Amino acid sequence: MPAGVLTREQEAVFRAHTRRVDLLHAWYADAAAELQRPGRRPGMPALPAHDAGRRPESEGPIASRGAS
Repeated sequence: MPAGVLTREQEAVFRAHTRRVDLLHAWYADAAAELQRPGRRPGMPALPAHDAGRRPESEGPIASRGAS
């Protein structure tokens, strides 16, 4: 086999590794985009897609502490 030419087995391993790296890159890109999303507060997890039953932030036990 000439230098620089991969066997079929080596090529299959290389392609499998490349796919895994591509998937990781896509996952990190999605996570970075979510962290940069406007309106997302630092240190807070993303809210669920639906807000059914969610109270406004002006209500609830933490908001009532500040009220005098």
